[in-house]
Amino acid sequence: MQTTESIGKYLALLHRQSALYVQRELIEFDINMSEISYLKNLCKNDGITQKQLADEIFVDKAATTRTINNLVSKGYVNKISNDDDKRKYNIYLTDKARIIIDTINAKLSKWNKILEQGFDIDKVGNLIEVLKKMSKNAIEYNNFDK
Repeated sequence: MQTTESIGKYLALLHRQSALYVQRELIEFDINMSEISYLKNLCKNDGITQKQLADEIFVDKAATTRTINNLVSKGYVNKISNDDDKRKYNIYLTDKARIIIDTINAKLSKWNKILEQGFDIDKVGNLIEVLKKMSKNAIEYNNFDK
């Protein structure tokens, strides 16, 4: 089925609105949407290398370096030289980041509930599956080797 509506238009709109919500709700932490992606990933993979982190969230190395440096300056992560390869860095959450992660998760959960209003749980589940498949298609098409 071909649609005349632009999928990207609505994804971009949701992304902008999500960024506004995060900016407003988490202003006290001086953190933005992209930085949250790094912190949430580090919660699951604390101590991974900077390159592994970039690969996990599908962001180029330069953007990862900038974001990590911002998070270091804000006191949310530590960047430690890798013992095996001094050219690499391992990234670790600080206590400051660990303290705010529950608040971040609660605010993001609230945002999901706002977005899900008016939908039954099956439709939301279906939407998530469609978005996962679209993401996979985009990654494969753009040959992003993880």
